[in-house]
Amino acid sequence: MKKNPIDEFQEYKSKEAAAKATQDMELWSAWNESGRKPEALQPLMKRYEPLLNNKVREWKAPSVDSTAFKAELQKQFINAAHSYDPTRGVAFNTHLQKRLPKAMRLNTRHQNIGYIPEGKATHIGRIQVAQNELQETLGRVPTHKELAEHLEMPQRRVTNILSSMKKDVRSSDFETDPVTVSTAREQDVIRLMSRRPEDYLTADEAKVFKHIYGVGGAKKITGTRQLANELGMSQPRISRLKTAIGQKVKRYT
Repeated sequence: MKKNPIDEFQEYKSKEAAAKATQDMELWSAWNESGRKPEALQPLMKRYEPLLNNKVREWKAPSVDSTAFKAELQKQFINAAHSYDPTRGVAFNTHLQKRLPKAMRLNTRHQNIGYIPEGKATHIGRIQVAQNELQETLGRVPTHKELAEHLEMPQRRVTNILSSMKKDVRSSDFETDPVTVSTAREQDVIRLMSRRPEDYLTADEAKVFKHIYGVGGAKKITGTRQLANELGMSQPRISRLKTAIGQKVKRYT
């Protein structure tokens, strides 16, 4: 019987989080003890480069320039480093995650946030922070009701905003890379599945998965047409396999 990746992930995540927190603290301390020189902060910022890039994909509205949004995230990162106080017993990552949503203000200042009304846009950062906090507490993705109670916000409003966020994602993103709109939980499952794709996927699904995420030395290919050519399958077949992979990821979250 295949082991549930979420059960296995809990132990793995705990150990990984502890190691990451220690490394973050070492890098932050080195920067702090250097007199907080800008160049000394680069090693810590580099560690968080994947997270910042992911936030650009998740939060940036279509009409906002990617470079400008990335710069705003970096600004919030620097602000978080300056305001971080390790004596409070909070990990740097937790402190940072609560401050990054401030970058969302760039969306409301410069565009219509890709069809999401500004009134809803102002709550997106709060909702995503709440999702992360509750997920850590509950050990699973929180329901809309739980989010609403945590935020003291009407459940219908939470559901409406989350639905708007999903609709704002370009359809082409789904065609090229199923991880683009994944929740943090789904990202965790994908990361774990990458260790042993064949344990959770069929043979053909595993082939597609390995190329999409560059697993096991496979050339990273996300485009449906390119994958079809590489694997000798039809484009509709590749699309179905991508959908099946996405469904299995969600099943484990």
